[in-house]
Formats: sequence, C-alpha cells, structure tokens
Amino acid sequence: MATSTTSSSTRPGSPAPWKAPSPLPRGGTLVLVGVLKADITFSDSEFHRREMTVKATRNATRQDFETVMAAMERGDVPMDALNTHAGTLDELPEAMPAWLRSKTPPLKAIVTV
Repeated sequence: MATSTTSSSTRPGSPAPWKAPSPLPRGGTLVLVGVLKADITFSDSEFHRREMTVKATRNATRQDFETVMAAMERGDVPMDALNTHAGTLDELPEAMPAWLRSKTPPLKAIVTV
C-alpha cells in the first residue's frame, strides 16, 4: 500500500484552505501529522476514483514521528511537492507576505539561515 505522509503547521493570519497533494497512487493512504488551523480540501471524485484512505493524528507519539521520518528517508514522501517555497532569512520579511498573498501559499517553506 502506498502512503503519502505530510506534516502541517499553522500559517500566520487568516488561514487559507490547505489542498491535499494529488500524486497519491490508487489505494494510497494520506497521513496527516500535526495541527492545521484551516480547512483541508481534496477532490471528492479523485478521492473515490483513487480509493484513498485518509488518516490523521493530532497527538503524535515518538513512534509516529519515527515512522514519518523513516518514510521520508526511504523517499516515500514527495518532498518536492511538500517544500513549496524557499528563501534566506534575510529575504523572509519581504518574501513571506508575498507568499501568503499568492495563489499558492506555502505548504512548507525552507528558510536558509
């Protein structure tokens, strides 16, 4: 069974809906680890067509995080799809407001210090 594992965090300001990743294979499981103060959306027709399973945890245990990290290390997690924005710490004061206003706000942003 294929699994797509993702973590989420809150965004500053008024939270925008988070769109679930679409490259999940047929029969795959979308695992959400963490808390997002926004709606989570995905296509109902894609959900049923792909026969997806959705699992979520708010109070993840150490074992849960180790499972997620192992999946990431194996390459089971589409990191390119998760890491949506990148910049340096110096760029962040200008970049973050622009990212949040964009049609594709950050899912995860990588900030280089």
